[in-house]
Formats: sequence, structure tokens, C-alpha cells
Amino acid sequence: MTKEEKQEFEKNQAKYDAEFDRIEAIRKETETLREQRTYDIAVGGLTVSIGIFTYLATHVEKVPAKWMIIAIMACFALAVILNFFSHIFSAKWMTEILQEINSLKGDNKPYKAEDIQKFENKKCKYSAPFNWTVTALMMAGVALIVIYGIKYILL
Repeated sequence: MTKEEKQEFEKNQAKYDAEFDRIEAIRKETETLREQRTYDIAVGGLTVSIGIFTYLATHVEKVPAKWMIIAIMACFALAVILNFFSHIFSAKWMTEILQEINSLKGDNKPYKAEDIQKFENKKCKYSAPFNWTVTALMMAGVALIVIYGIKYILL
């Protein structure tokens, strides 16, 4: 191996290392921050809806719109469950991306960020739908709590 080839090899290795570190940091941050916030909101909403139901069940003769309370609890419970699975899948996909980077690095292939990005996009194509579904369920739960509170508790 010539001196130039060795330098090119080392540059490629450094680029792979940097990309590996970038993806690993994203994976860790995603697993930590989003998981905490989503669970806080979804579990909080589930707790509030259970609290509303419990209060109504003990203070009124007939609980109005039970279906709405069930829908609220279902929204938040599904959000918690889907969020849990999205993190399992996200960690799996990031691990596969990291393995691909290590494989490319080990094969001494020239560094091409666009190829890694294509691989990442292919692996993570379901991340956005998972995240949007969880967000939609949480927002639906919040909206239903507000509507229920205004319609049946305040009025």
C-alpha cells in the first residue's frame, strides 16, 4: 500500500468513524428524550382520564358519555404501546445502520454519505408513520379530554 493509499484509507476510516458516532448519538438521544416526553404525556393523559372517570363514577348517578372516556383512555394507552414499539424498532434499525457502516469500513469502501443516507432512509422508513401516529393519538386524547371536560363537567 502506497503512502497516498494509506492516507486515503485513513481518511475513509475517519469518515466512517464520524458517521458511526453521529448515528450512535442520534440513536441515544432519540431513545432517551423522545421516550421520556412521550411517556410523560401519554401516561399523564391516561391518568387524567382515569381520574375523571373515577371522580364521575363516585359523584354522579350516571356517568355521561362512557364511550368518550373509553376513547380517551384508548388513545393514550395506544400511544404508550406504539411509542414503546417504535423505540424497539428504532434501536433495531439504528443497530443495522451501524453494522452497515462497520461493514463498509471493514471492506475499505470509499466513503459515500449519500449511500449511507439511502440505507438509513430505507431502514427507517416506518419511523415517521410510527411517530405521527403516536402524536395523533396523544393529540386526539388531549382534545377529547378538553371536549369532555367542557361538555360534561363544566356545563
